Amino acid sequence: MKPLLPALVVILAPALGAGGPSVQAQALFEAAGAGDLKTVVRLLDAGADPETRGADDQTPLYSAALHDQAEVASLLLARGAKVDARAKHGFTPLRAAAANGNPEVAKVLLDHGAKLDGRDKEHRSALVWAMMGLGKAYSLHADSGVARAWLRRQPRPGADLEQERREQRNGKGQWAEVATLLLQRGAVINYLYGQIAPIETPLWTAAYVGNTGLVAVLLDRGAPIEGFKGTWGTPLQIARTEGHKDTAELLISRGANVNPKDPWP
Repeated sequence: MKPLLPALVVILAPALGAGGPSVQAQALFEAAGAGDLKTVVRLLDAGADPETRGADDQTPLYSAALHDQAEVASLLLARGAKVDARAKHGFTPLRAAAANGNPEVAKVLLDHGAKLDGRDKEHRSALVWAMMGLGKAYSLHADSGVARAWLRRQPRPGADLEQERREQRNGKGQWAEVATLLLQRGAVINYLYGQIAPIETPLWTAAYVGNTGLVAVLLDRGAPIEGFKGTWGTPLQIARTEGHKDTAELLISRGANVNPKDPWP
């Protein structure tokens, strides 16, 4: 699977030569990302290190997680790969899977003990990355002022939005499914999004994209219904603004304030 969010994750591109991985290690990275299970087995049996490091200090397990290769991830873990190996910026395989909407890999990693609420150097958890992916996927196709503003606030210097839209249409990112899995496993629900969007929470994003089911899961887990009101309003306000009637009705039925003191917009 081609990575769906190149602006949100560090793409694997190990370089050969001085300081880079060996030819064997390079082959392991490529096979892991491609889901070539037989080649991964052959290379490991020949002595390839499952913990070898490539560009940005990534491991073969990171490559498998990034590219939605659950079988390869299971094999690497069984052969000694560290489930929480941290790459540059503090990224782990679980965060790579979350950012690209890969629930099968996320489940494999969690079943092998991946830290649920570990945070990277920007203090973002796997749940935050899954919700950011969900928000970006919606924003790339929504025709609204909020969507355009949301995209401007993302860490995507030089990003080609049309290319990202094409990649997303050709992919199968399942960010809501990853988020639901993480919540079912007990993820902390009220992380703010750090430097990218200092106000939004998972509940706000679920309301923004109109995912009523995910809104219900978050509310059932105890997410504050008013969220953290900021530039774009409360969860109810953003659901109304984006035209998500079912989501708005659910929030109202759960007690959302329909007349906030500072209405927006």
